[in-house]
Amino acid sequence: MLLLILGLMFAAGRLLLVRQGVADAARTAAESAVVMASPTEASAAASSNALGTLQANAARCTPATVAVDTSHFSPGGSLFVSVSCTEALGEIAFVSLPGSFELTARAGAIVEPYRELVP
Repeated sequence: MLLLILGLMFAAGRLLLVRQGVADAARTAAESAVVMASPTEASAAASSNALGTLQANAARCTPATVAVDTSHFSPGGSLFVSVSCTEALGEIAFVSLPGSFELTARAGAIVEPYRELVP
């Protein structure tokens, strides 16, 4: 019984770490995208940085998707990044368990009001 409780505590801790990794990926992607000169560059930078951050955080969740909202990408506007991925229960608990968790995080950043952007 003690081993079961310890295993559940370990799995819960792992889930929190993976969830934090996804949130970190969204935040890093938004921060890196907001300094780009155009919405296209911002979108590419956000996707690249989000996927890189997920790999650096050792999050094994797949498939990872990155959605970048650049509809208000103008001086003083905003940019939002959503990162979603699915983590298998077996990866979290290190035992062969069926099922998975969908993890999603959203982060935003403000475009500096006094900068020039490329259309």
